[in-house]
Amino acid sequence: MPQHADISVLIVDDDETNRDLLNRRLLREGYHVACAESGRRALDMLRIERYDLVLLDIMMPGTDGYDVLRQIKKDTLLHDTPVIMLTAVHDHETAALCRKLGAFDYVEKPFEITQLKSRIWQCLLRTRGPTPHLADNLAHHCQVLIVDDDEVNRDILSRRLHKYGHIPYQAASGAQAMALLQQRHFDLVLLDISMAQLDGLQVLGMIRAHAKLTDIPVIMISALSDSATMQQAMELGADDYLIKPYAASVLRQRIQSVLADIPHREEAVYKTNLDGLRR
Repeated sequence: MPQHADISVLIVDDDETNRDLLNRRLLREGYHVACAESGRRALDMLRIERYDLVLLDIMMPGTDGYDVLRQIKKDTLLHDTPVIMLTAVHDHETAALCRKLGAFDYVEKPFEITQLKSRIWQCLLRTRGPTPHLADNLAHHCQVLIVDDDEVNRDILSRRLHKYGHIPYQAASGAQAMALLQQRHFDLVLLDISMAQLDGLQVLGMIRAHAKLTDIPVIMISALSDSATMQQAMELGADDYLIKPYAASVLRQRIQSVLADIPHREEAVYKTNLDGLRR
């Protein structure tokens, strides 16, 4: 993770417990954090101070998260402020409305803090990165490995990836996936968890332990929605975790966010190697 000393985050939530929890965890990461207990208070604060990111709850009395997001995107001085919506509502319509109104991403409650940190990191890389044109160039023609022992799932994902302009490859098992990963280059892995023999978490661990594969982005796609599994996946090094059934628009946005991170990963590796040579 990067040094966050110059990054400011505004948390907007009417629940004091939620605000305090997020505040403590983000402060521990080194962010500058401010909190607002209402939508109206958040808008007042945004007109006084610029923030690099807003974490915005939807369900608040009075001025709710949708209203706050609308006003942010209508204001010429605020419209480029990235917003991640936090919601306890789990339906495709909510996700679609958030994106239509201009949210960068949304995270469903209850969430694992490691998952939220990953989304924040991807958002900041996309909005603050020095080389956005490189990220844009990665939006198409990426080679993506789909790992799932269910043929229907693989075919659905393959059709989606073709539609998005990517080049899909399929692996029907963890062992086949590891063999393919060592034979050719992939820009992204979409990895199911519940597979026979080698499951997705085991495959993820093997990828992160392999010197030549460790930096490949991996999105877990699973029907398992329990917090323990999600936490384990993020701790093993997953870049994101998508729960089935998912909306096509959500899949596309998550893929774009992770692929946008690739130039910055390469830049970080370059800087690390350069620093090593200087010592």
